Amino acid sequence: MNPYFNRGAIADPKYFFGREEILSHIWAALNAPKPQNISIEGERRIGKSSLLNYLMHQDVRKKWLTLPDKYVLVLTDFLDYQPQSAADFIRTLHYYLCLELEQSNNLDLCAQAQSALQAMESFSAKDTRRLKEALKRHLMDLKKQGYHVVFLIDEADSVFLRARLDYGVFDFMRSLSDVSRYYSVSYIIASRRPLREISKALVASKFHNTFEVHKLGLFSHEEALELIRTPSQRAGVAFTTQEEDILLGLAGNHPFTLQVACYYLFEQKVTGHLIDARALADAVYSQLIPCMEDWWEDSSSEEQHLLHAIITGSSSSTEFPLELLHRLLERGLVVKEGVELRCFSQLFTRFVREKAQIIDETPEAGDSRHLYLSSQIKEWLKQGEGQTIEFKREIPGNITQLAKTIAAFASGEGGVVIIGIEDDGTVCGIPVYSALDRDRFRQRVYGVATKVVKPPVGVEIDFLKVHGKVVSIIQVPPGTEPLYYVESRPYVRYGSINQSPEPDEVRRRYATAEHDRPGHPIGTSSFLKQQRQAGLREEVWRVIETVELQLRQFIAGILRQKVGEDWEQFLSKRHPELYEQWTTIQGRHQRAFKRYGAVTQPSETILDYSFVGDLGTLVVKDWEIYRHILDFGRSSSKENKRYWVEMIETITRVRNALAHHRFVPENELKRVEVFCNDIAAVLSERYS
Repeated sequence: MNPYFNRGAIADPKYFFGREEILSHIWAALNAPKPQNISIEGERRIGKSSLLNYLMHQDVRKKWLTLPDKYVLVLTDFLDYQPQSAADFIRTLHYYLCLELEQSNNLDLCAQAQSALQAMESFSAKDTRRLKEALKRHLMDLKKQGYHVVFLIDEADSVFLRARLDYGVFDFMRSLSDVSRYYSVSYIIASRRPLREISKALVASKFHNTFEVHKLGLFSHEEALELIRTPSQRAGVAFTTQEEDILLGLAGNHPFTLQVACYYLFEQKVTGHLIDARALADAVYSQLIPCMEDWWEDSSSEEQHLLHAIITGSSSSTEFPLELLHRLLERGLVVKEGVELRCFSQLFTRFVREKAQIIDETPEAGDSRHLYLSSQIKEWLKQGEGQTIEFKREIPGNITQLAKTIAAFASGEGGVVIIGIEDDGTVCGIPVYSALDRDRFRQRVYGVATKVVKPPVGVEIDFLKVHGKVVSIIQVPPGTEPLYYVESRPYVRYGSINQSPEPDEVRRRYATAEHDRPGHPIGTSSFLKQQRQAGLREEVWRVIETVELQLRQFIAGILRQKVGEDWEQFLSKRHPELYEQWTTIQGRHQRAFKRYGAVTQPSETILDYSFVGDLGTLVVKDWEIYRHILDFGRSSSKENKRYWVEMIETITRVRNALAHHRFVPENELKRVEVFCNDIAAVLSERYS
């Protein structure tokens, strides 16, 4: 058997390696006269759950604890039962305490646990006060018998937020560990975010102040070698020094990525074939993509900027705040060697590089949009700022400056604002590296054009690479109204200056425009344009709904072929976060139908509660399953995937805007219509 089989939390202590430093701190804290609280912070897949599992083993405790029989360690499995309220949370803590005591050899402890479980059954699901009192009495009894209780809580980020813990619960938990006269309780809490951020996000609690904080990061070099060598040597298939170097290069010192890399190298060795480093890298990379996607999505846009800058060398790390760099180092995504920064492994570097390519939304060379923008920007740069052209280094901090330019262009012949260009025409670029950056940029500009400018103006936003740097091109059409306003003042363009017109000019414009109104025989352009936009929005919404339905049927059909009728269970294990989101929506629908009589019957099929963005994400994470069907005529599977990501991101963005009645430029609506038709055509042609 391949000894590197573990993908989830490690249950068997013989497969647990390293972490000696943090373990020594934990045992010292628990052996103290008054045992201390421990907060363990670490990135996804860094080994937090495995560490908690390791602490639970009796043989391990006997080795490290002074009086191991007087400790009751309670690992609360909130994945098995997810509390939905503060009362649920307290009930769950007490429930797992009772389960742990029932497994002891002490008959008195077993009897106490059974009695407590019976008492809890009589409590209302919302009776927080009685649940607290019951737990306190039980803990007081254990204290009198000389026992110390340690609650081990994993995934505190999601647990605390889902249960919506209030100040009273945090205060209650703190009192259990603080008031040593009545209770002997401590906590070991594992989370991705710092405990202080979690508790403050819920209430202004000082609960986190009682914790000793430890960061769980990458393995040391010695710990990484222990993970590489020990299992393979036990199995009689030891890795060579050269193979160890390959593994460390590909996976770095991350316990999870290293485990996956070791698994595939071990498979190559036992088959007796020569080691194929390229095939090894590709196999490991494909397995790590979902995990690396999570790391990327958990990163702020600033962190993504820094990762991009590190792999391209386009910026110095000194240009970024120290706390940002410190955060990436703590997460283990970046390592520092002397003064040099790099991603922690070759495969993560490859991922960031490919991610940057996938998310680059600049038009591809050869398509008509690219040719048009490329030729136009040369002319715009040559002409310089003037009646219809404005350069800006960045979106001004005072957004009214951008709003005045948009209003002035709309009041006249229209114009173009190019962000990422100095006033003298020098290209400086803007820091847009991710899809999230693009969305934020677009939403900010749309917000200026539709909320600050009155009446709202529909602008078109594109991104283009000029001299290797990204700029944004905001095209403002001539408006259908006489004048456009910012903060109740009209603006027009005079050369390269935006300013308010004289009163006579305002009166003249409105007098001239009097003929151009709905119903007037010589001018209904504004009215017709509004009607055309409304009709197009409705049509695009129908097309998106149709594609959503087709994608649900397509994914369900493919999964039935792959795994049979248990495909929903397969989804719940492979994509737990998406599945949880869908079941939550399904539950709301069921409750609404039962209570109020909804328009439609609740569906038993979980994918009926998914949206196009969810479905697109699911396909990307399992691309190997779907790629033979989703062929859009690109040069390779990678290019098809890139096109898929572009389509799904665009459709999702427009769907959300339509759902919330936000403005969408006409060219975006038409673009989404084309994308939806492409997806529908491929599904109809290749899958039925």
